[in-house]
Amino acid sequence: MNRRTLLKLTGGAAAAAVLGPVRSLLGGETTADTPAGQALSFVHVTDTHFGCGQRNKPIERNRKIVQVINALPMDIACVVHGGDIFSDRIEDAGTRQRALDVLGELRPPICYIPGNHDILVKGSKDRRETTAGLFREHFGPLAGRHEHHGTVFLTLYTEPIVKDAPIPDYDPITWLKGELGRAGRKPVLVFHHRPCVLDFYHNRMHDPWTPERRATWTDLLNSANVRGVVTGHFHRAEHHWLGDVPMFVTSSVAGFWGRQSSFRIYTFDRGRLSYRSVYIEVD
Repeated sequence: MNRRTLLKLTGGAAAAAVLGPVRSLLGGETTADTPAGQALSFVHVTDTHFGCGQRNKPIERNRKIVQVINALPMDIACVVHGGDIFSDRIEDAGTRQRALDVLGELRPPICYIPGNHDILVKGSKDRRETTAGLFREHFGPLAGRHEHHGTVFLTLYTEPIVKDAPIPDYDPITWLKGELGRAGRKPVLVFHHRPCVLDFYHNRMHDPWTPERRATWTDLLNSANVRGVVTGHFHRAEHHWLGDVPMFVTSSVAGFWGRQSSFRIYTFDRGRLSYRSVYIEVD
């Protein structure tokens, strides 16, 4: 199987979202500076949607994204996949292997976050648990912690918060609270799939998280030294604030609704997170 396991993330360089000291779960004030000369650089891709139908050219789009990332002139320490690797097709062995083969050509190490089209919560509990098992077997854990140069990357699956669709032995809120406490005063970047903010489409707002769940999530992020949250799901670019924590929404690789395929190069330096968007064309 063409599979990589990310042991360490190294990322970033550049800045946006200047923040003051924040509260720590351990008490006291914290700083978020990375050591001088140790800025972190990483790529975020999301919503690749393998198996979405050939008219959307998922293989061609993803191959081109991989080629462009591999040719980047700067040092890219890792790639974080923000979820929706598939379009409800993780159970299909052929589609699954094609995704592993294409994304396995990336030169930087890659880690994966499940999206709502990867672990399938609609239908039976058995299907939800089966697709969660397939994700774990082929793409890695539902939540993970990686660190480089004193910056902690936390990646986690959050659909159980949104959809009341529990996975046995997995509680994202409890896991995140524990990892934020473990991080202490180190700067933290959090990655998950579905943003917790209102989703605007068809000329109205939609709120899958509910205000109470969003408040719990936001309070937890602001209780620690979280310097940024990076998400996908919307298939468009957005920026929001969750209290004092900036949240970035990366647009998709998939070309639904006439979207041009894109990814982002994020940079983290001295407590500040910024990005560059890279767009590609597919013949």
